[in-house]
Amino acid sequence: LEGNGSYTGPGGNGAILVYAGNSTCGGSFSCPVVGSIPNPNNTFTRCSTPGCSVSECCTVTATCENYLCPDGFAVVPSSSSKLCSSPACSVAECCTDVMFLWGTLSSTAGFGSRAGHCTAVLNDQLFVVGGYTQANILSSATADVWTSRDALSWTRATTSAGFTARFWHSCVVLSSQLLVIAGVGSNIQPFGDVWGTTTGPSWSQLTSAGTGGFSPRLLHSSVTYLEKVWVIAGLDASGYLREVWCSSTGVSGSWGLVSPVGTTFAYRMGAGLAVFSGWMWLIGGGTLQLPWLFSSAPTTFQDVWRTQDGATWTLVTSSPPFSGRGFHSLVAFRGMLWLLGGHGADSGGLSDAWASTDGVNWKVQSSLPGPTSESIAVEFRSRLVITGGSWTCPSYDYHTLIGALVYALEKIGPICGGRFSCPVGFSTASSSTVCANSTCTTDDCCSERPTCGSFSCPAAYFTKGSGTVCSSLNCSQADC
Repeated sequence: LEGNGSYTGPGGNGAILVYAGNSTCGGSFSCPVVGSIPNPNNTFTRCSTPGCSVSECCTVTATCENYLCPDGFAVVPSSSSKLCSSPACSVAECCTDVMFLWGTLSSTAGFGSRAGHCTAVLNDQLFVVGGYTQANILSSATADVWTSRDALSWTRATTSAGFTARFWHSCVVLSSQLLVIAGVGSNIQPFGDVWGTTTGPSWSQLTSAGTGGFSPRLLHSSVTYLEKVWVIAGLDASGYLREVWCSSTGVSGSWGLVSPVGTTFAYRMGAGLAVFSGWMWLIGGGTLQLPWLFSSAPTTFQDVWRTQDGATWTLVTSSPPFSGRGFHSLVAFRGMLWLLGGHGADSGGLSDAWASTDGVNWKVQSSLPGPTSESIAVEFRSRLVITGGSWTCPSYDYHTLIGALVYALEKIGPICGGRFSCPVGFSTASSSTVCANSTCTTDDCCSERPTCGSFSCPAAYFTKGSGTVCSSLNCSQADC
């Protein structure tokens, strides 16, 4: 039946509207347990279909996308689109129950104060190669090589590798060989050579200047991807670059220029380059001042690009939450892409750290121990290790090195993190409390609450009993 009708019967007469059609939300539609809650305003909403839908009857709760994990907590990989159980997301839903914090592994590393160097991992050893070691960067270039198996104790493999002393070069590992690529020396003439080693003390020249294809350059970015070594952007005698070169061996004659297809990134140097989630990522960089190169309008970029072939580049985002910068570190670690430190066009070193699971959504992480520019970060033995660097931007002949420092971001423990439920009679400790062992316990995460045994009730009140557990660490009249 449809339309107005009349009713006569027990209880009297009255008009009634009888409708045979689609349902309403009220009472019969169940919103999903996770991800949405009933919308009280939609109780009498007539649905567009007989079955109703979540969009008509429910309020979709928040996702982890905009949830900021507390300092020291890591974002759960791939959690940005996760629906929270209520409009207010929680640490337990969006963040790991493991704490990651920066620490200083060494303040007296054997390689001493230096920046403009490169760091890589070969044969389960950390390598620190070249760089400059004094405030006057043009008179302190080095060609020494240091190694370590724990990032604490360092051994000098050689005081002078076969190549000319240099800084602002790059390092990659290709086919069990550590390669040093290009850079610049004290005479401010850039190099176009490539050198390789399998051990550290002994080096051989793979490419000499003019035979590699790419021009002599500095402050370029390099990485190993698709079993090739890549050399991207930088600065040569003609100015800032955005070329993409690659080689499967690193030797003369094997280098090829990859022609860009469609839109590509702007000319730049000092960009971050890393491999993450099957893509090659390039972030930031700029057109910055150097001691012998004056820029009337230094520029830094914050754009995020990625590619799967080196030719077709996709702009992932032009406006991430971090500021434009160059001389930063970009590295994949524990299922996330990390961007660390660097410096802006007119600023000193930056100390912020950011991580993302998709290159679009970035969340701030535990800050570095101090402002850090020109530092190199690598993953080594389940830690994110940073070596050397400078406090101030390399825009002048003289500036401050941060010292013989090695920082590490490492797993501190599991934490109580809002996931551990304390028994009745106990108060929950701070969610950032680090547990003593691999599994949290009541002893780690809970504080036994007092009882009313020592609480004095006012006159005219009776005590509930000396064994009554108080609601907090301080008993109250209401408790007892």
